Amino acid sequence: MLNRRLLRVKVMQALYAYFQSRSSDYYVAEEHIRNYFQPDLNSMTPPDYEALKRNTQIALRAFEQAHKTKMIEEGVSAEVQVAVQQAIRLYEQNIERDKRHFRRLLIEEIEGLYERYLSVLALLIELAKLVAAERERKPLDPTKVKVAAHYKLADNQIIRFLQENQELQEALKRYYISWQDEEETVKTLYRDHLRKDPTYIAYRDLPQASLEDDYNILDHIVRHHIFPRAQHVWEEEEGQVIEEEPFMYTFFEERDLKWVENRSALRSMVIKTLKSVNPDRPEDFRLLDLSLNWEDDENFILTLYNKTIEEEEENLRTIKQHLKGWEIERLLLVDKTLLQMAIVEMKYCPQIPVKVTINEFVELAKHYSSPKSRNFVNGLLDSIATTLQAEGQIRKSGRGLIDNQ
Repeated sequence: MLNRRLLRVKVMQALYAYFQSRSSDYYVAEEHIRNYFQPDLNSMTPPDYEALKRNTQIALRAFEQAHKTKMIEEGVSAEVQVAVQQAIRLYEQNIERDKRHFRRLLIEEIEGLYERYLSVLALLIELAKLVAAERERKPLDPTKVKVAAHYKLADNQIIRFLQENQELQEALKRYYISWQDEEETVKTLYRDHLRKDPTYIAYRDLPQASLEDDYNILDHIVRHHIFPRAQHVWEEEEGQVIEEEPFMYTFFEERDLKWVENRSALRSMVIKTLKSVNPDRPEDFRLLDLSLNWEDDENFILTLYNKTIEEEEENLRTIKQHLKGWEIERLLLVDKTLLQMAIVEMKYCPQIPVKVTINEFVELAKHYSSPKSRNFVNGLLDSIATTLQAEGQIRKSGRGLIDNQ
């Protein structure tokens, strides 16, 4: 289930990418100016290389000045004016394109979490199918007798319920979710990891598994195999220390750049779904929604994203006014992004108390910025919040809240 902290992280990452992209857009605009003053090799008149070089330098300076002041300096030639105007237009078009691009990716990425949730449920079903197939295979050694009880996962009551649940099966079809292309991954997870797990072996050796036993083993698989902690294993190999991450952690991280943030929410959703299974009351089962109120969450996301970009100049001025002994240019981009987002949340999210906003962004600074950023962001936001409240720019209302507090 989505929570506001995860949503803040997603918006922060999208804004950070957008702010970074503007540097590339600026470089592209500069390249346009350089190309504009390239010699025309098809002209019958020999090019004046010195004049072209001089006009390029003048146009680049004029573009830099126009970028800061929003005005093209007077006294430049008509040709330079045209080059600078084109560069400005190209830059503005590109940053507007990037703004839309990262906003779209932000929403798509969040909505894509639901597909990850479904894929993990499908993975549990695939593991049970693999065990069932192993049970049906004849042993290579004809003298070896198979113990039917050792294949309990194939008959796990909760997995069987999921296999037969129409809502889940329709969702898997609708989102085209399948592990068919990852058969080797499923086999490796079972053969090299799950089958050697003492907890799984203990479950396998039970005379008979109850519904609670079936749930407990799935809970264990989810927590320790599908969503393992990012705990590194250090081994000695020929005198060298090597680092190895858990198998499925690596698998998902390679396919999801934001896996570190996503795994906790997904694990919670999967475990809640497994807990809700009651084979005696199949009509009560429902797949979890990604959000309790997607309309509210989407509005929260887009407010943070759009307002942070739209009011960047004003918010940076506010930050600058509260900096003591610091130049704003020295701030890390991630800190500037978090501070601007916090100001927007304080001003435009009336249901969220100011102290909650400050605490949340201090925590984000702790996890995503430098070691000193936590205290720095905390002190700065306290000071900014006091000023904004005194100016009447923060008005809080809603259950348990009082205006201007």
